[in-house]
Amino acid sequence: MSTGATATGDHVAFGFRLHGVPARALIPDDRPDWPALHVTQRLGPAGSAPGHLGESGARLSLGGEDWLELDRGAQTATYRTLRPVDEDTLIHPRLAPAAALMARWLDREALHAGAFVAAGGAWGVAGANQAGKSTLLAGLALRGTPVFSDDLLVIDRAGFAYAGPRCIDLRRPEVLGAAVGDGLRSVREETRRRMDLPPVAAVAPLRGWFFLDWGSRVEALPCRAGARLGGLLAQRRWATQAIDPHVLLALAALPTWTLRRPPGAEHLAATLALLDELTAAAGSRGSEAAA
Repeated sequence: MSTGATATGDHVAFGFRLHGVPARALIPDDRPDWPALHVTQRLGPAGSAPGHLGESGARLSLGGEDWLELDRGAQTATYRTLRPVDEDTLIHPRLAPAAALMARWLDREALHAGAFVAAGGAWGVAGANQAGKSTLLAGLALRGTPVFSDDLLVIDRAGFAYAGPRCIDLRRPEVLGAAVGDGLRSVREETRRRMDLPPVAAVAPLRGWFFLDWGSRVEALPCRAGARLGGLLAQRRWATQAIDPHVLLALAALPTWTLRRPPGAEHLAATLALLDELTAAAGSRGSEAAA
């Protein structure tokens, strides 16, 4: 993709061995049995062919005159653009649609969600746009909790989730208060501030969900079954691709809460403490059930 270092198969994200993606944003993990995804770029007009989504390939608009072409059999993602895509933009947000659709072709689920690691597994964090998902994850990262993924969560039929690139993009980092420090950098034509993340386990069992919402106080309410299914359906990427309903029901059967809190850095500590309490209790129940 560029003059920077690229992964050669011993770096992974989203459940793929990635080639042509900057290795510094990926997880150093040799997984020879994982599917490969080869990323390339072609500069120049993308032509007038219409977009399409099929069983063997896809051509997806990325806005303007930029397109993404996917070949399922060749395991390739080709970005056709008028000007080079910089490494930071490739890592996020451009890599996500390619990984999401390739994951669906592997019968995996792909959700617009992030995740963190606690109590022996990954916990999904989902919500509508502007629900504060990335800010919450950044708050977890600042106090040392491993962040698993920021914007796309890939899950296989056995209930294992796959970690994303090692970064979080923030619109308003000042919401995190003084704790954020000077460790962020401008990306995406200076529209975001990026927090780089340390490596994390490339795969982890999914333990549960938090659906984010705003409220007048910090609280977590258990989700009813219908709300769980609705919340997951709302976050599916490339939902035109069919899925076995048993998979979605299994995901919805996991412990799930609606997490409400007021905006503002002064409420972040209480929110994170509540996450600790809930995940630790769920982990203890899981250990007792397995004993």
